[in-house]
Amino acid sequence: MESRADWEDMKRRYDPAHPARLPEAAAAAGAKLKNRQHAIAFVSRSLLAVAGVAGFENLCMMFCDDPGSSRR
Repeated sequence: MESRADWEDMKRRYDPAHPARLPEAAAAAGAKLKNRQHAIAFVSRSLLAVAGVAGFENLCMMFCDDPGSSRR
């Protein structure tokens, strides 16, 4: 990933609303977890995970070239 266009293409492929992002039994799993008696963990990737794809220097340059991009 080396440009804004590359980033836009990547965002399209990682659409969080796409139905394929959830397992088929997501609703059943949610109902089962609703009454749990134990804690669960949720792991979220940060923007630094993008650095693994774009490279840290390219990520920094993208922020400089397009400072509003972090709010999109």
